[in-house]
Amino acid sequence: MPPEFVARAYFAFGDCLLQEPESDDKERDAITAFATVIDKFPDSREALLARGKLANCYLARAELDPTQAAAAYTNAAAIYLGFANNKSVEVNIRSQAEVGLAQVREKQAL
Repeated sequence: MPPEFVARAYFAFGDCLLQEPESDDKERDAITAFATVIDKFPDSREALLARGKLANCYLARAELDPTQAAAAYTNAAAIYLGFANNKSVEVNIRSQAEVGLAQVREKQAL
């Protein structure tokens, strides 16, 4: 099977997990799926999109498990900053990262 199809399949699997009712297991499995795309297919468009989804997962995870909130916010902020400061990334993706970063900073301030 061509690698781009495998990357799309992992990405779609992670995305499907996020459509289900929120639970720690679903978030953890989605994080694993997106991390697999990033690790195995780092130069693909899906890896770029998976980084954004991964940051969103960390943000959601912080709200699901307050004991892991500090680490989750730190991970989300790092990913969002990577997008926001990368001029080679499409402007709509950078803008979404800036909104995500603002959400993280707001949650950290509370």
